Amino acid sequence: MLSAFNSNLDAGQDAANTVDTSVLTNLELRFDHSTGVLWKYIAAHSTPHFSHAQLDDIRTVQNAVRDGLHLKLPNFESAKLKYMVFGSKIPGIFSLGGDLRLFRDLIARRDRHGLELYSRKATDAIFHHAANSADVMTFSLVQGTAMGGGFEATLAGNVVVAERGARLGFPEVLFGLFPGMGAYTLLRRRVDCATAEKIILGAKNYTAEELHRMGIVDVLCEPGEGEHAVYSYISRQAHRPGVLAFRRALNRARAIDHKELYAIADEWVDTAMNLPHENLKRIDRLVAGQRKLDLVSNAPKVTIKVLSKD
Repeated sequence: MLSAFNSNLDAGQDAANTVDTSVLTNLELRFDHSTGVLWKYIAAHSTPHFSHAQLDDIRTVQNAVRDGLHLKLPNFESAKLKYMVFGSKIPGIFSLGGDLRLFRDLIARRDRHGLELYSRKATDAIFHHAANSADVMTFSLVQGTAMGGGFEATLAGNVVVAERGARLGFPEVLFGLFPGMGAYTLLRRRVDCATAEKIILGAKNYTAEELHRMGIVDVLCEPGEGEHAVYSYISRQAHRPGVLAFRRALNRARAIDHKELYAIADEWVDTAMNLPHENLKRIDRLVAGQRKLDLVSNAPKVTIKVLSKD
């Protein structure tokens, strides 16, 4: 009887320490046991922007990695996990950032709490990709367009890998907002203050090539070669003595204050709740564009147009 009780207790503990990845419908996960790489992709059928469901799935994986839990994946061992790569399977898109349709609805309903909830989820996802609280090196793999929050998510990776032709930018100032989930903080880890402000306030689309020359993209590769570039980086640098230790030291030297990110996100919420009518009309135009992309996210190629300053 005691033996049976202990067996059931062990089974219960195992279940408590296991994350069933089959319920994470917005992500495609794959673990490479030989290299310790966890590939975490936004699923091809998911939305091209960060929905609540996407953010919940992302945070579930981040929490599991942080806490050393077992992910229910073929060949997965938490002790073998060394690297985590965040990318997207949506053709032509890494992420278009925040859910503008949701923002517009919350603003119209004067639902400040709803905006705060979303901003905290997004901020948490950015922080944990950047802070590397577990002994795991994080990569951002950009194989398409990354706008707004998508660019912020890119910058959060310890190592940024981008394919030639990818375009990244912060269009928020064009409709009266600013990228409020870590853009400035993350850019300042890579460039000087003046450059960070120029990127945010200029609302320009940058190519992966331009950002590589600026030192924002660490690894530039040919289209379709993103995964190979990650493996090449790992084999060339991450296995060299001291590289992982240096990455840990670098994270400490350029540490991110979680509470500061929350305070900036609260400023973003204040700004959103007080947008004038003309700015809301611009958001409406972008919402229409996101709706179209929701319907054609499986198309072979997507062209993204950003509002001009005129």
